[in-house]
Amino acid sequence: ISSCLSLEEQLTIAYLGPEGTHSEGAVIQHFGSSPTRLPRGTIEDVFHQVRTGSVNFGVVPVENSSEGVVNATLNSLADEEIKICGESYLPIHHQLASARKFKLADAKVVASHSQALGQCSKWLDANLPNAKRETTSSTAEAAKLSKAHPKTLCIVSSLAINKYKLHHYQQDIEDFSDNNTRFLVIGNIDIGQTKKDKTSFLIQTDNKPGALIKILEPFNKRKINLERIETRPSRESKNAHNFFIDSSGHYKDLKLKQVIVSLKELGASVRILGSYPSDS
Repeated sequence: ISSCLSLEEQLTIAYLGPEGTHSEGAVIQHFGSSPTRLPRGTIEDVFHQVRTGSVNFGVVPVENSSEGVVNATLNSLADEEIKICGESYLPIHHQLASARKFKLADAKVVASHSQALGQCSKWLDANLPNAKRETTSSTAEAAKLSKAHPKTLCIVSSLAINKYKLHHYQQDIEDFSDNNTRFLVIGNIDIGQTKKDKTSFLIQTDNKPGALIKILEPFNKRKINLERIETRPSRESKNAHNFFIDSSGHYKDLKLKQVIVSLKELGASVRILGSYPSDS
């Protein structure tokens, strides 16, 4: 990625839009403000832009510390032959705002993305118990809804406060102060080894007792730390399960090479989604 940034051509980064979302904040945090930012309507479309070469990289959310994984990202990783080239953990702070100022006691609706509403549920219960919660496709769409409807509050990012010129009532209303979202940088390049790498695997096994224990043993035998395990039924076969596993190390490291050989000897299907510098 650093070598790409040094090229004279302007980088273009696709992300889950619209403008003013936390996803755009993740792009700026990882790449800076110089690259061209291309908002897309869905996570699937971000993957499409990368696959077709329309952009250099994509940035997509994969999990939040309080609300869990983003299913659309895991499904797209399984369906597309796209590489994970990096990761970025973005502290998530939610702002309470509206298009026009009014008394909070008069609020009829609080609008935001389902993840944002979930991450602020305790604060909303305590402070706005009578306001209806309305789900939007993004936090930025919630800002637009507030502009269109009176007495409607929105939960948005700091970027959206400035972009949509909103009245700011309350800052950082998330229920957990260490709330963060992990974003993946996706692309069509292999990332070389560094001193602190992470590798993401998609491992498929038959759906039978002990399958997970068997595929974890090669990692345990070589004392390789596993940072995340996510299980999904395979969408290709009802008799198989997919395991999304993040481990320490690079797939070119000797120990991980040995793990991959052992997994294949066990009859598992092994796909390397990418090796990249760890941001954790």
